[in-house]
This record gives sequence, structure tokens and C-alpha cells, in this order.
Amino acid sequence: MSGGPRLRNAEWFTVPGAAAFDPGGQVTSVSRSGDHLDLFAVGNDRRVWTHFWSARAGWVADWFPVPGQAVFDPAQRVAAVSRRSDQLDLFVLGHDHHVWSTFWYHDTVRWGLAGESFTPIPRTLQVDDPGHFARHPSVNSPLTLRVEQCGGVYEIVYDWHLA
Repeated sequence: MSGGPRLRNAEWFTVPGAAAFDPGGQVTSVSRSGDHLDLFAVGNDRRVWTHFWSARAGWVADWFPVPGQAVFDPAQRVAAVSRRSDQLDLFVLGHDHHVWSTFWYHDTVRWGLAGESFTPIPRTLQVDDPGHFARHPSVNSPLTLRVEQCGGVYEIVYDWHLA
């Protein structure tokens, strides 16, 4: 061995915050960049909760719910995809056996479209300002997301277009 620094695994620690979850629940993590980590879990109140860490600030003080009224089975796992460092897409199986989705963009610093957070796929939304969404990089260019969940592989095609 050389005399250089040795790397080793850190000890386990509790993620900061007072939020508590069902011991049978599952946590999903996604890294939007090398210096940012996001966590997601369905809480005892059946809402999706999130927590994050950044190299600049460390862990935020506590978990907080993703906005909206949608609720899910606490045993469901949230699938998370980061297509870019400023974007997150979440997917979870709803009580209606449909896949529900929401997204977050740093530019808008909010979840979902038109005041809604999680919506079932497929979904047509009426928006007050279509011009705002026309500037979105995915509009008018279909995009396929590949999600691997519970042993299955799902391809979700976004075909965003303005009518």
C-alpha cells in the first residue's frame, strides 16, 4: 500500500429531521449532480415527502411534503429520475392502479403543472399560459424515460405538444 490517504465507508447515521416513516416503507434516492442528493418516501399520511443534501449546505433541517393532495400507499416506492441537474421527475403507483407523475424544475421552483402536483399518466391539462410551457425544452419533442422498478422496466413516453 502507498502512503496516501485511505478511503473507507462512513458509519450509518440518521438523516436529520423529525419526520418518521413506516418501517416497511422504502426510500428512493437520486443524484442531480455530484454535489446534490434528493430523497423521497411515502409518509404515514400517504403523501410523498422529500429531503435533500447539497455539498454547499449539507442536509436541510427536515423532510417536507411534495405539494398537492394526492395520496399513495405507504408501501409504494417512489421512482425518481433526474434528466438534468435542474429537473426531477417522480413516478408512483396509485390506488387506482395507474402510474402517477409529477416533476420539478429549478426555473419554476415548483412541482407539477397548473397548480397540480401528482397527476395520472396519461393526462391532458388545461393551462392558463401555454406560452410559458412553449419555452419548455421537452415541448414538441417526444422524450422517453426508462424506469426500472420492482423488477419491471417501464418506458414512459412524454409527447408534450401544445394544442
